[in-house]
Amino acid sequence: MQNLYLLEDDPIYREFLTQQLKNIIMIEKLPFQLQLATADPQAIMTELTEEKPHAAIFFP
Repeated sequence: MQNLYLLEDDPIYREFLTQQLKNIIMIEKLPFQLQLATADPQAIMTELTEEKPHAAIFFP
């Protein structure tokens, strides 16, 4: 399972992208999970230091 991290400062657009990613993952049955969607880059850095993912995809 690949982790996805979404960094977007606009809350409305972040919610839109989050929903789009979840829908695509579900419909296409992709081996991905949206691990974190946030406006705070430090939150992503904290998550990465705590979880240390094997592989990840970042959407800045």
